[in-house]
Amino acid sequence: MQEFNFKSLVLSALVLFSGALLFSSCQEDEEPFIPVTVTETLTTYTELGTLVKAIEQANLTSLLDGTNLTLFAPTDAAFDAFLADNNYADLTEVPADVLNNLLLNHVVDGTALAADLPEYGYITTAANAPGNTNISMFVNKLAGVVLNGTTTVSTADIDGTSGTIHIVDKVITIPTVVDLAVNDGRFTSLVDALATAELATTLAGEGPFTVFAPNDDATGWTSAGTGDLAEILLDHVVAGNVTYADLPALTGPVPTLGTSGNNELTLTVDPVDGSVTISDAIGIIGNVIFTDIQGSNGVIHTIDSVIIL
Repeated sequence: MQEFNFKSLVLSALVLFSGALLFSSCQEDEEPFIPVTVTETLTTYTELGTLVKAIEQANLTSLLDGTNLTLFAPTDAAFDAFLADNNYADLTEVPADVLNNLLLNHVVDGTALAADLPEYGYITTAANAPGNTNISMFVNKLAGVVLNGTTTVSTADIDGTSGTIHIVDKVITIPTVVDLAVNDGRFTSLVDALATAELATTLAGEGPFTVFAPNDDATGWTSAGTGDLAEILLDHVVAGNVTYADLPALTGPVPTLGTSGNNELTLTVDPVDGSVTISDAIGIIGNVIFTDIQGSNGVIHTIDSVIIL
């Protein structure tokens, strides 16, 4: 019969108890990870891993962590779709300048909760556009928060300490002037006319273009359907990225992209109230009612009348 060893049992118990105390002490010494910047906050969301890699690849970490900003954060699935749609095998194939500006198109200066975003209007991103301007983003909150007509905020108002984060379901690509008109939803007559006249591809080109865009409430759409539609539409476009700030410097009639007959516009800025009128050789033919919707290849100014020269 084996003899019971009481001393050995006590010694084993003491060893186990000491180990438990040591383990407990180590656990108490470990402090939980508390993010203090936007990019650190992103790392706590498993579905944002590709965005974290993209920010590092584009060397934007210090920029995003150094200022108060709002970041629209695409998920991994959103990046997978973007890469596939643009024939990139992976993130490393995206050219550095393209990736940098693409990510900046998801950044807005200042911290804005969903409640702070416009109900139906524009905000300005940090992405670069012609003439040292920045890209516009259209916000529609009539049903959730939808950006540029295609991208939905799935999780809003994440506190990134140094900024606000909104998770989105798509990568927000940089719009052309044609994309801007489509995204807005108030230029359906213009968009349809561009398609009919086969000018959408032209105005989605390199540019830059300045488009005086009649909205759906503009007068003159009925008359536009009776003439040379392509010529009428081209008379709404002038060369260059002419912002509202540039308008006072334009002197004399400005040539449009139209090619037949009289194709010149005179743009006048009222020195008192800043309003802008558009005239031809006969007189005033329209008013600018909203300015500086900025795209990658030009800028749109909304007008209240179809221009027929």
